[in-house]
Amino acid sequence: MKKEKTRIISISIENIKNVSKGSVLLNNIKEDSMGASVIGVYGQNGSGKTALIWAIGFIKDAISGAILPMDSHYYIRQKSERTLIQVKFEITILERIYDVYYGISFGTTNDRIQILSESIDYSAKATESLPRINKTRIIGIDYPMNSTGLDECFYIPDTRIDEMARINKPVRQKLLVLQALANEKMTSFIFNDKMMELLKASFTNDIFFKILDELRFFARMNLFVLNKNSESSYNMNLLPLSMRLSTQNTISKSDAIPVGLGQNSASADAFRTIQSIIAQIDLLIGNIVPGLKIDIINKTSQFNERAEEELVFELASNRNGIITPLRYESEGIKKILCILSSLIAMYNDSSIFVAIDEMDAGIFEYLLGEILETIKSTGKGQLLFTSHNMRPLEVLDNSSIYFTTTNPNNKYIKFTGIKNNNNLRTTLLRTIDLGGQKESIYENTSTYQIGKAFRKAGVLVSD
Repeated sequence: MKKEKTRIISISIENIKNVSKGSVLLNNIKEDSMGASVIGVYGQNGSGKTALIWAIGFIKDAISGAILPMDSHYYIRQKSERTLIQVKFEITILERIYDVYYGISFGTTNDRIQILSESIDYSAKATESLPRINKTRIIGIDYPMNSTGLDECFYIPDTRIDEMARINKPVRQKLLVLQALANEKMTSFIFNDKMMELLKASFTNDIFFKILDELRFFARMNLFVLNKNSESSYNMNLLPLSMRLSTQNTISKSDAIPVGLGQNSASADAFRTIQSIIAQIDLLIGNIVPGLKIDIINKTSQFNERAEEELVFELASNRNGIITPLRYESEGIKKILCILSSLIAMYNDSSIFVAIDEMDAGIFEYLLGEILETIKSTGKGQLLFTSHNMRPLEVLDNSSIYFTTTNPNNKYIKFTGIKNNNNLRTTLLRTIDLGGQKESIYENTSTYQIGKAFRKAGVLVSD
């Protein structure tokens, strides 16, 4: 099992949807402090909350070496030439802490995104036995504006490429080939599998590849992004279970295992995984929803067209002996089941980061506050969530809450002048009415104008 630790310290985004610029600090826990880092983002509808979650998901795909989302070009702010996402990580390798900076910029060409620049830098403070490392570029790629071909890109720094060429002479030609391949397949230039193989064989400093490898492991195994796209699966009769199961020697992880809400068929291995997830969830679900258990019912076996044995089963809720097929349960119960395994992993592991869009959807507000308060006080990992429900404002302190603003160039702020005994919920409502913060946080609406529009629309429909 890996002993390295990775945490996301901050993220900055530019030109994503209606966000021109915005930054959020994602680690609000001091070293050796108890509790998890919990960050909530609040704001009116369409104010930039989901853009932040989407950016985390994009970074996850890029660093995982996965194909980037096909619809990414729709998220680029209109009339903008490029979108930029910058993330600062803190990585512990062999008991030394490194600050690692990842940046990726992309534009759009023929309704698909094209990466315009990508880079990794790192630095480290001096220790008793090791000198300080100033911020240093590990590797990067950059296209000049209005470039027309792959051969116009620059690999940065050039001295790094020279170092690599002394070990691997045709490295420049290989970089061009791999860049063309990454562009065709819409993957990260740095983190695609072929490029990582080349870097592993060519870097002159072992720490360079260790940092890249640890980042990729983190994105693949320890970073969860749960958004409304996952929840839309309910309407397709699917329950997308997030999952992270670890043993002494192995880790299994998925953001969304699509388990049917009706009858399912699965191989023996897949069924064992689902059993493990349900067993893990069952240890906690009864304390969140008293009296509730999840059962696997109607279990039989059959052979598929390849003569392989499959297990047929269905999931059901069990409330004090009353069995109900899960497809008939409430949206709130389904939401809790979807996110619970990843929250369990995050609660118990300081290297796990979970981002959840609209965490409050379908969950009773008092229960939401109880869950967040427990994670904040005794958890270990990192949680980023968006919400409209204001209950968390009563249980989390000001260091845990960002508010979206009406200024697209400074989209996320924390309130200033807040005392420890201030109720953020009351403060938010007062700020909407009276102002008092450095940015406006609500674009004014009028009950009179809303009513007038309702009446107008009614007349239009009746005509």
